[in-house]
Amino acid sequence: MKLILQTIKFILGLIGIGFLHIAIAFLLPPPFHSIHVIFISIVMILFLYEHGSIVWFAALLFIMLDFPSLQPFGLSLISGVVATTGMLLLYRNVFTNRSLFAATVLLSIGYVLYRLVFVASDIVQYIVHDRVFDVVGHIQIYSIELILTIVTLVVIYLITTKFSYKLQHTHIQESWFRTLRAE
Repeated sequence: MKLILQTIKFILGLIGIGFLHIAIAFLLPPPFHSIHVIFISIVMILFLYEHGSIVWFAALLFIMLDFPSLQPFGLSLISGVVATTGMLLLYRNVFTNRSLFAATVLLSIGYVLYRLVFVASDIVQYIVHDRVFDVVGHIQIYSIELILTIVTLVVIYLITTKFSYKLQHTHIQESWFRTLRAE
């Protein structure tokens, strides 16, 4: 019964996050339509559940993101899985606390990894079609998207810390001290 409930929660979470990301992309005016809900969700789920299945969750989210995209199919999936795996490894090995700083750095690193694959694909397409690659334009667009996504993450993180025991500062300290006493 517990597995069925977890599966239903997993599927509803996928549908909800995917729908929210696409709705924001199509309904909000520029530049707010560029907020990347999927990365915000990945960071928050990683902080709340700390489970490696976040890579599978992200893979399914990025497959859903590939369907309305104009990029070649699979590009978003590959870059998203690479970024999520990098974020998971960094969270487990470097940023072991659930601070706001760790959340923003993880989101920034994941987003940069994600966009590096897109930029590499764009460079290849520009070389094949013998056009000039606009570096400044890409940097401006991606910087605005990253800044808006970080600001949204900060707001959501601060709201979530008020209601979630897992993200409250005292819980993190208690679990750390409990680990030291148990050893």
